[in-house]
Amino acid sequence: MSDVKNELLFNDVISINQNINISGLTLLSLWDIVGNPITYKKKWPQDKILPLRSNSVVAVYTHSGNGQIHLYNGKIIRVQDHCVVFLNPLEISHYFCCGRVWALNWMEIITSGVIYLPIEQVIVLEDSSSRDEVTKAINEIKSNNDTYNRLGVARINKLIYEWLTYAVVDKPQHDAENKKLRVIEQIHLNIGKKWRISELSKIVPCSDTHLRKLFLKYTKQTPKEYILEAKLNYAYASIIHKCTPITTLALELNFYDSYHFSKAFKAKFGVCPSSCYEKNSNVK
Repeated sequence: MSDVKNELLFNDVISINQNINISGLTLLSLWDIVGNPITYKKKWPQDKILPLRSNSVVAVYTHSGNGQIHLYNGKIIRVQDHCVVFLNPLEISHYFCCGRVWALNWMEIITSGVIYLPIEQVIVLEDSSSRDEVTKAINEIKSNNDTYNRLGVARINKLIYEWLTYAVVDKPQHDAENKKLRVIEQIHLNIGKKWRISELSKIVPCSDTHLRKLFLKYTKQTPKEYILEAKLNYAYASIIHKCTPITTLALELNFYDSYHFSKAFKAKFGVCPSSCYEKNSNVK
């Protein structure tokens, strides 16, 4: 057996050039890492190339092996085999591999504020297909194709929603969270669709009235208000990062016309979409 080298067996950082909110989550960057007890003993964020944002959350997805993550409050997060844990990056002190190997993905994300993340809870995953999905997403994000980049980010975001369904919470809250997550996921994955409340209710399924109560409880918005905000956030990101024309966005997002789209955009962001487009077109 060859000697273990004093370096990570594998450490790949993937920076997301287009920080686009696709499903209520914005993926900023992710790391694909395989380490052993000698090579993976790190102070946070010693092995991270990019500075993490103070309002971000780190998802640590372990797909084999085991390790420990120590927090400044003295808590020790033990992960092994197939699990995920969401952490506040400012609370992380250090981490290290405990067994022969620790294969994991660090994911830096920002939520839209309406998604409940069970911080510091180790979520044991029953479905082992996540690793293949993460691998596909990494390959898509690393490609030079914008469409594949977006698909890769959407794949990661969809996985995160799936992982949340395994989280342990009080039964009534768990049921309500699952219903809300399923509906929100479909809204963002079909961002251009002109949704009716009855169509959203069938996803759960529940009554239209109950769905409105769920949205008001967890998002402080009606379904209509949430959908409009999701579309406008998507439009803003598309203009900033891709310089998508206003007419194209109005059509893609199913607004009545460009005028109504621009009016809604200005009401939310305080500036006309055409101004954003011209500014970013000149920069690029």
